[in-house]
Amino acid sequence: MLDALAYLPVNEIESGMRYLIRKIPQDDGLEALELLVNYFDATYVSGTTRRVKRPGTGDGIPKLNLRRKPPLFPPPLWNVHEANLTGGDRTKNIGDSWNCGFFS
Repeated sequence: MLDALAYLPVNEIESGMRYLIRKIPQDDGLEALELLVNYFDATYVSGTTRRVKRPGTGDGIPKLNLRRKPPLFPPPLWNVHEANLTGGDRTKNIGDSWNCGFFS
């Protein structure tokens, strides 16, 4: 199902990812599946958050804030929804596209 996210409109990918996260079975032995989905979400869809220490408020306790870090490969880089509708290239790798066309 992770592959199918590439065919959703870009503005629906985050909701599609949330749907997939909710559908992960909660059975024993599926920790690897959960790790994979979380990795995919952080790297390709939602990004991550990181803690940023800020100066304290005077009471000696440092203030912690979270900063959003965008995904390494955001959806517009890998999404092929529009390309499928318009008949455009479905790959961002021009060499791969050429090879596919050559062999077919």
